[in-house]
Amino acid sequence: YSGTSSKGESWVKKYRVRGLVSQPHVFKNYITNIGGVDKHDWWISKYATTIRANEWYWPIFIGIVDMAVVNAHIIYNLINSGEENRASKIDLLLFRRAICRSYLKIPTNREKPGSKYNCSAPSRIPHYVCFDYKGHIILKQNKQRRCQNKPCIARCSRSAQSH
Repeated sequence: YSGTSSKGESWVKKYRVRGLVSQPHVFKNYITNIGGVDKHDWWISKYATTIRANEWYWPIFIGIVDMAVVNAHIIYNLINSGEENRASKIDLLLFRRAICRSYLKIPTNREKPGSKYNCSAPSRIPHYVCFDYKGHIILKQNKQRRCQNKPCIARCSRSAQSH
C-alpha cells in the first residue's frame, strides 16, 4: 500500500491482550468514523417497521421512511441538546409515537372515494386553491346546469365568454 501509517489497537491472540499495530491511515479514519453509521443502523433496526408485500418497492419505501424518522430524531435531539433543553430530549420510541399521534390528529375527508374537495374547509385547502383569479369562491355543484343565457335552450357547448 502507499500512504502514511498510524498505530491502531488490535487483539493480540498470543498474549490475549489489546496491542498497538501499524495500519494505514485510511483504515484508522474509517474505524474512528464508522461508529455513527453503526449507531444509525442500530436505531433503524431497533424499531424497524416490518411489512410483507408482494410489490418489490414497499420494503425499500418503508426503509427510507424509517431512515427519515431516525434522521429527524437525531436532528431533534441535536437541537434540544443544550443544558436548558435537557428535559425535551426524547428517545426514539417516544419520537415515533409523537409522529404517529400528530398524523392521527389530522382530520380526514370521510366522503366517497373520488369525490372532489369542498372549499368550505379552509384548514385543509390553501386559500389560493379555493378562489379563481377574480376572487370568486369556487363551489362544487351537485348537478350539471344548463346554459343560463336567454338564446340557449339546451346544454350549450360554447364557453360563457363567447356569449
